Amino acid sequence: MSNHLSFDRLIRKTFPSVSKLTFNPLFKLLVDASDLPWKIVYPAYYRVLPPNHMRIRVGVGNDLFNNQLKYLVGAQYLWMELFSQRLIDFNSTMVDIGSGCGKAAHVLRDFSSPGGRFNGVYIGVDIDKEMVAWCNSHFDSKRFRFWLSTDGSKSYDKRWKPMNHIASRSRTALQI
Repeated sequence: MSNHLSFDRLIRKTFPSVSKLTFNPLFKLLVDASDLPWKIVYPAYYRVLPPNHMRIRVGVGNDLFNNQLKYLVGAQYLWMELFSQRLIDFNSTMVDIGSGCGKAAHVLRDFSSPGGRFNGVYIGVDIDKEMVAWCNSHFDSKRFRFWLSTDGSKSYDKRWKPMNHIASRSRTALQI
């Protein structure tokens, strides 16, 4: 392994939660500006991509810059598996909890084949207002709907004990 640290790794070592940095206006400006050369060369391509700070927030590996391809192909394997196992088809209705900036929906929106394209209903739910707003303005509302959840996430609260919650629910269910 090389001792050379890339700029991306240096930032991640300095700021362990880079996704939190994406809410900082100066950081947003810096990482979104890194897309500018590519937007000039490929304007149609960037019309469908969320801003870089959103791509970083939902996760694109350790790539803070030049992460476009990871975003675009990140969910392809999920959909290939679900379609190949016949768990869904082009007319399915599905719900994606934690849809972020539409990383999974992006593949369904842009995919077409001789067999057709996705004509079902995709419902994305997320707690991030900015991402839900971006998705609602960049996906067609006939097939794609994005809703803002006002619920918190107990999954990330270390004080909450999931096993105690499950156990108490089980006892309650058994007592009834």
